[in-house]
Amino acid sequence: MYKILVIDDEENIHKSIKPLLEDEGFSVSGTTNPAEGLSMALSADDLSLLILDIWMPDLDGTQVLQAVREKKKNLPILIMSGHANIDTAVQLTKAGANALLEKPFSSDQLLKKIADLLDIKCSSQVPSWLEAINSYPGVYKQTVARQCTIRQSRVLTGLGLHSGIKTGIICMPLPPDSGIIFEDLSTEQRIPALFNNVKSTAYATTLQLDQSGIMCIEHLMAVLNIYGIDNILIKINGEVPIFDGSALKFCEMIEECGIEKQSAPKKKVIIEKTVIVRDSKNHEKYIKAEPFKGFCIDYFLDFPEAFGKQHYLADFSATDNTDVFKKQIAPARTFGFISETKELQKSGLASGAKLENSILIDADKVINTELRFPDEFARHKILDIAGDLYLLGAGLEAKITARMTGHRNNIALIKKILGKSATGV
Repeated sequence: MYKILVIDDEENIHKSIKPLLEDEGFSVSGTTNPAEGLSMALSADDLSLLILDIWMPDLDGTQVLQAVREKKKNLPILIMSGHANIDTAVQLTKAGANALLEKPFSSDQLLKKIADLLDIKCSSQVPSWLEAINSYPGVYKQTVARQCTIRQSRVLTGLGLHSGIKTGIICMPLPPDSGIIFEDLSTEQRIPALFNNVKSTAYATTLQLDQSGIMCIEHLMAVLNIYGIDNILIKINGEVPIFDGSALKFCEMIEECGIEKQSAPKKKVIIEKTVIVRDSKNHEKYIKAEPFKGFCIDYFLDFPEAFGKQHYLADFSATDNTDVFKKQIAPARTFGFISETKELQKSGLASGAKLENSILIDADKVINTELRFPDEFARHKILDIAGDLYLLGAGLEAKITARMTGHRNNIALIKKILGKSATGV
């Protein structure tokens, strides 16, 4: 039986939580005294979960959290707070919290959070990564390589390109066969990073499930793809930060976290015959996947005369593929035309576009920065493709060739690889 300790100075919280959890089969104890609660938490050898309020008199919940975490490294700790913004989440995660629940909360929200922390299957949960890929028998091949997660949790904060507000991510390890999971901090909805959860591909790739949406995932997904991260939980407040418009911050984050090999074998999608998707409005625009021993992306870009035709081939097949990616692809930044940016801002997008977080083009010249590479635009398109294609849910063994394509075409290629209709692309 799972044993749960609740520490909260509000008696009403205990009166509502205790019978709810006992009805679900949990053994529940609790106290309104934080000092007593700390003693109970430290002395209990068989405690399964600590539920802790953060704002309490005499002894603050953060102090209790830090003291418990110092002694009990692996105990799941769920924090309850009436001020669950991204800054609070960052602070509490750094202090050792595993999850955050904003007050007031519903019984379903509490039970779902507990189920996630204790790895208990809920009937209301969305299909798991393993269930999703198993729905395509024969497509995902088992390899001799082992799955990987991050060794330590990390927090990154920055500005959202489209929302224009401060945002951030909290990255945490997950067990084998979990997949890449985004969790909306405000709704606690978990969204698997899979192509069938893509809501929009307009100027960025956006995932959505029910009422929860996660914007601008492609740069982070590209890094997870090339660094071989199979299982990770990414808690987020709506939009992945843009930073300087490149993926370098995410590379640094994964390297700081460390990579841990796990027991389960990796899955891979191996292209055995050429698959091509042409743009319905312009057949010269296309993206194709063809058989190749490894993974590489070949991109062709036709731009105004001042920039001309750009072409870059990135081969990630070698053992030092992360080094190639970090030096040659990750630094390439998001770019856009001033005219498009103004129109996007009128429609509520690109509110966070700044001189320092994207390459801005006016007619035939870059107006705000020096290019890092002569072909930086083509390299950035490769970054986007590497991120979008990881929404397959596994690595891809193929050569990808693309000309003048974007997020919409990338997702259409996934659908065609898996035998889904690409109508309307």
